[in-house]
Amino acid sequence: MTDESRGPGETRESAEPDTHPAAPVTVDREEVLRIAALARLELTSEETERMATELSAILGYVAQLAQATGSDSEPASSGSARRREDRVAPSRVIPELLELAPAREAALVRVPRVIE
Repeated sequence: MTDESRGPGETRESAEPDTHPAAPVTVDREEVLRIAALARLELTSEETERMATELSAILGYVAQLAQATGSDSEPASSGSARRREDRVAPSRVIPELLELAPAREAALVRVPRVIE
């Protein structure tokens, strides 16, 4: 999708969801080459064609997801689910892990320096 396909002053963030059926999204060869140049990739002619097809399919799926309202499904959480109290509790595995460490200092695992 290019900026030319948006209305004047409309950005990706401000674009309102489209309620019309998703139009086929196509990425052409030139767009793939532009993206490849930005990513500093060298693509063969076959790779360029394959990427155009694959990117078009991916953007088509994204367009379908954008159309989904979720009105025909139940919420994953009702918000009234019981939740446990959030409290700090001692870990039972820390002493075991410290016993396995090749070197330790107090309650910390000592590791070799990797940054000079």
